[in-house]
Amino acid sequence: MDIVTTIKFLSFNMWLRPLFVVSSINGDQKEARYNKFVNTYLENYDIVLLQEVFGTWGKRMKEDAQKKGFKFVESGPKSKWRTFKFVDSGILLLSKLEIVESNIHDFKERGYGSDYLVRKGAIRVRVKTGEGRLIDVFTTHLQADYTTESTKKSEKEMYRNIQVAQLKELKQFMVHKKGISIVLAGDFNIDAYNEKRYQEMLDVLFGDEKDKIQILLQPEKEKEQEFQCETFPSIHQQIDHAFVSKSLTVLDAKVQPFDKCLSDHYGLEFTIKT
Repeated sequence: MDIVTTIKFLSFNMWLRPLFVVSSINGDQKEARYNKFVNTYLENYDIVLLQEVFGTWGKRMKEDAQKKGFKFVESGPKSKWRTFKFVDSGILLLSKLEIVESNIHDFKERGYGSDYLVRKGAIRVRVKTGEGRLIDVFTTHLQADYTTESTKKSEKEMYRNIQVAQLKELKQFMVHKKGISIVLAGDFNIDAYNEKRYQEMLDVLFGDEKDKIQILLQPEKEKEQEFQCETFPSIHQQIDHAFVSKSLTVLDAKVQPFDKCLSDHYGLEFTIKT
């Protein structure tokens, strides 16, 4: 008799910037937000992909996640002071499933603006399900886009070029054994409501193999539902994305706002059956 494994995922940018980086006098309520997530929501998932969990927040999360049953934890690239990347990648992958193999990628394409100081990259783990099936799980956090309507065209193009270069590195990093399904989720900083940029991202990542990938939570075309998939609500953007091999069955997928005060992002929650 076959064993069926159901795996519940969360991809979430937690907006836990380094302790010295704040936007308000209350320190962005980092401590309260962190505690609420860990104590209320974390253990509801089997695999959690986190972004913007920098420095001491990442260290705390690894310790607290293990207490919640996540026996396997992987971190992204660490800070590298001699190259002036003073801040680590801020990405973490927490898993209750056994991780049998893992590696990380440090983007060679350096960020711009405040991202110049961050060692951005990606994580890959190979998890083993209850029935012994292997799945490669990836998470990443790309160059942020700080442009506005008043930003010069040349600067907008620079942000785009960095993101495309990082996407190309991610594609090479995602080369994996034939027959092994993949899950990719994270903060790509590319808005799905910008159809041209979004399609460019899909083309770079998947090329001619887009037909083998399920794109979760695509924006609805109907105007009245225009923002139902937004993950960055302050400016109505969907910049967090999730992709799953068609060899895996997706049972559900939704934007998870939690109580709307845990981060400046909403999470992406999805469940697969292997």
